[in-house]
Amino acid sequence: MIAKFRGCDASILIDQNDPTMPSEMASPKNFGIRKREKISLIKSMVEAVCPQQVSCADILILAAREAVAISGGPRVTVPLGRRDSSSPPSYKLADSMLPPANLGVDGMLQIFAHKGMSMKESVAILGAHTLGITHCHNLPSHHLSNTQVPVDPALTLMLSLGCPLGSHTPKHQLCPQ
Repeated sequence: MIAKFRGCDASILIDQNDPTMPSEMASPKNFGIRKREKISLIKSMVEAVCPQQVSCADILILAAREAVAISGGPRVTVPLGRRDSSSPPSYKLADSMLPPANLGVDGMLQIFAHKGMSMKESVAILGAHTLGITHCHNLPSHHLSNTQVPVDPALTLMLSLGCPLGSHTPKHQLCPQ
């Protein structure tokens, strides 16, 4: 599923020291990514058993797959054999490949379909990117009181309290970590 997108090379794990070429983590779209150090821990454990056999990119995709499955999503088969990035990451390139947050489900499904993803894969990736934290700055453009789609009033209240209009709160944690 994820391999259908360019960039499945673990470049999100690379921290650039060169200020002229900031890492993907410098992108505002990636501010919610956390616990990247867990991949390094897993990599060191795998290296102890299978030296130079498994890439960080494969570990990252397997961790993402397991997170989706543990959260009640489908268990998706992922091909292995990815290589880790050998070039400096560019957050501008990464950002250009991410769909806008306000696109809507139909638009997202069209993008994923053009990349050859099935409906099941598309729903799994959308669901995986909604777990735990919402980016408050993405809500005002379609704040829940103005939507034509029915929204659970409890969700509306929770998001309105966590991300009030005009607030500079960057994110709202939906679930405990």
